[in-house]
Amino acid sequence: MTVNKYKGELEVNLNQKTYKTKLSLDGIVRIEEDLKKSILEVANDLMMSKVRMNEVITVLTQALRGGGNDLTAKDVGKIAFDAGMIESLKVTGEILTNTITGGSKEVEEKNVVTELKQTD
Repeated sequence: MTVNKYKGELEVNLNQKTYKTKLSLDGIVRIEEDLKKSILEVANDLMMSKVRMNEVITVLTQALRGGGNDLTAKDVGKIAFDAGMIESLKVTGEILTNTITGGSKEVEEKNVVTELKQTD
């Protein structure tokens, strides 16, 4: 499976299965419409542990569909439940981070430098 993170694509693992994901502009708009909050608010809520599972399922559904997976929200709910809450939250965070940063090489390089400084 080939992904281009600089185009917002990401490979994620849920319940021991690998999926290609991508949040397109249309997917982001659908999330914002469904949840009545901005994508940044959703990401912030996730970071502050204030996200609900229906929000996680909404994000995952749009991201998985954007990655070419033909799944309903009910299918994604089952995948998320089987994967477990922690894994589902982690994957949702990865997707949102990749979407917000755009898979930016500059952001990635700054993160690597920060991680290296922290390990010294």
